[in-house]
Parts: sequence; structure tokens; C-alpha cells
Amino acid sequence: MGYIWSRVPLTATNWEIEVEFHIQGTGNLHGDGMAMWLTKDRAQPGPVFGSTDRFEGLGIFFDTYKNNRPGTVFPYVMAMYGDGKTAYDKNNDGKANEFAGCSARGIRGGNVPTKARLTYFQ
Repeated sequence: MGYIWSRVPLTATNWEIEVEFHIQGTGNLHGDGMAMWLTKDRAQPGPVFGSTDRFEGLGIFFDTYKNNRPGTVFPYVMAMYGDGKTAYDKNNDGKANEFAGCSARGIRGGNVPTKARLTYFQ
């Protein structure tokens, strides 16, 4: 578990965040995944992809390991809007919390890095 947090709040009305990453592992194990967080509170370690449960804001989850979600092809990328009260549905890989999502084949063990871009226009 690890993280990078900005010391400065995001106050722009329009913005774009682009990250580049490479997920490697031994055999079929590549960890459980990682997340991109845009939350009210920062640097709150916890059980949901390294951060706190019942967060307030947006979580983008790059789930690399299928725990229990029949009919879904993993790896899977999903967005969850956290209201500060709702717990992440860890037992079902976030199915109850999903705002939007899609399969993301090829983000594990690839020869080239993966890029993710999140764009917001007010």
C-alpha cells in the first residue's frame, strides 16, 4: 500500500489528470488493484485500494483481481461516487457502488505502460 497526494486542493473548474502506470506480477497474481482518488480528505490510509472507506468524493478503481463478480471480465475499471456514508462493496468487487465501469484487458503484465485520463468540465 502506498500513495501520492497533492498538498494543494484542486480548485479549478475544468481540469484533466493523466497517469501512466505499469502493473507487473508473478504468474497470475498482480495484487488486488489500485485507485485514483479525488476526495475531500487526503492521505487517509484504509482498506479500499489503500484509502479510507466511506470517503467523500470520486474513486476510480483499477481492479486487477476478480474476487466475486460473476459475468464481469477482469481487470475492470470502475468509478464510485462516495457520499461519505456509503461503504465500498468489497465482497462483490464494488458492484453495488459502481457509477460507471468497463473491462480493461491488457493493463496487467503488458509490454508497454497503460495511460488513464480523467477529464472534467464544469
